[in-house]
Amino acid sequence: MNKAKKSFQNTMHVMQKGILVFKMDGFMVFLKKFFQYILYGRKHFHTNQFSSKEEYDEWITQNEDHNFMKIQEEISDLIYHPRISIIMPVYNVDSQWLNQCIQSVLDQFYQNWELCIYDDASTNRNTILCLKEWENKDVRIKIIYGEINQHISGASNEALKMTDGEFIALLDDDDELAPNALFECVKVLNSNRDIDFIYSDEDKLDENGFRVDPYFKPDWSLNLFLKKMYTCHLGLYRKSIIDKIYGFRKGFEGAQDYDLVLRFIEHTAAQKIYHIPKVLYHWRKLPTSTASHINAKRYTVAASYKAVQEYMKKNKA
Repeated sequence: MNKAKKSFQNTMHVMQKGILVFKMDGFMVFLKKFFQYILYGRKHFHTNQFSSKEEYDEWITQNEDHNFMKIQEEISDLIYHPRISIIMPVYNVDSQWLNQCIQSVLDQFYQNWELCIYDDASTNRNTILCLKEWENKDVRIKIIYGEINQHISGASNEALKMTDGEFIALLDDDDELAPNALFECVKVLNSNRDIDFIYSDEDKLDENGFRVDPYFKPDWSLNLFLKKMYTCHLGLYRKSIIDKIYGFRKGFEGAQDYDLVLRFIEHTAAQKIYHIPKVLYHWRKLPTSTASHINAKRYTVAASYKAVQEYMKKNKA
């Protein structure tokens, strides 16, 4: 692709994103983002711009408005109400975190969802008992118990088999969704039904349940993505494309989401990828989690490198 053509495509993508921001968030938000773009460019972002938990708490108070009545009115005004299938592979998770995770789905403002849980042959009796307690509590919760441990990719694919929604959302078994997570995604889809892939900002939950370490992400950039898997959670994907690429691949455990996105984007375009600049997902920061430290799962690095190498070889990037 020559430089002129690439420059034109980038310009068109920025214009389309600007129009969508203007339609969804109004002129003042559009103006703010426009000046940020002029000053810093598309790739400018901060992973954590707060020096203390108290500063981040203050930011949350000033910037997050979960007004139930207001959001319900907005939902009732939406024309398009797609079913969102949330897939959640489970393995030996502490029942405390599992309960909070599932409850965060039930607490969603947007209610047209299904939660597809696949237990990957857990050996922890409390995990199984916890799942049993959720059976029959809500018809939108589907639970299947595997007999053989398939690891994260295989278990995720088993959960995918349970879905019948138009879009797939990924949820780890000890994390939580913000109550407006699905609503914000569907709001974007009502502004542009051609969107195939949506991702949001995120933060972490420490073991005491306090929100820390916010991660404010850049808009979509393939060059940046090939260097770093930054879309992560929350991720929402068009199911027809997930089906086309046959879901997750074994052999990429630890970087299965990275590999999924690298194959997913081969079937869509940059203008069909949308970043929601809001914190919609909360990772549980546990000692064994990559949310706590990358060294907790060293194999993630090797799997990520393998996924990028394969993408670049296939696409001659």
